[in-house]
Amino acid sequence: MFTRGSHADEINGSRPLSDEEAKTFDDALHQSYNRFVELASQGRHKTHDEMEQIAQGRTWLGVDAIKNGLIDKLGGLQVAINVGKEKTGIKEDEPVKVLDFEERKSFMQQLLEPDDEDDENTINAALSVAAEKSGLRKVLAPAAGISAVAHAILEKRETLMLVPEYRVDVH
Repeated sequence: MFTRGSHADEINGSRPLSDEEAKTFDDALHQSYNRFVELASQGRHKTHDEMEQIAQGRTWLGVDAIKNGLIDKLGGLQVAINVGKEKTGIKEDEPVKVLDFEERKSFMQQLLEPDDEDDENTINAALSVAAEKSGLRKVLAPAAGISAVAHAILEKRETLMLVPEYRVDVH
């Protein structure tokens, strides 16, 4: 594998972390976690220690999140809009505009997105050629349903990150 810099390949899974790298990774993770706890404690008007007693790296959902003071109430979009109005002093009956941001599509998604002229066979043929030329077919050959995997990746339901390995023989 070609890399640039002594730590370029430290978290790609191609080799175990050295003790120094593991410590650096743990330190960064703890720093990020502590920053999250600090921001959450400020947002919920709690001390860092109070929030740490609740947090401890866990995820709280629904009624448990309410009991722990992590959310104001349960509900969907309309409840969120009403809470936003309340917190900003907007009257309950005053209309607000809700902007729905579309998820941006990657270049590959746009390129391979079906249009009126495409059918499932055309898409599958294009994916098959792309998988062959990119080398993905060889990587994914043991996995059943390569077409389904490719579709899931293109629809952003799955993420695939491949780090190709290279071998260099010096004579």
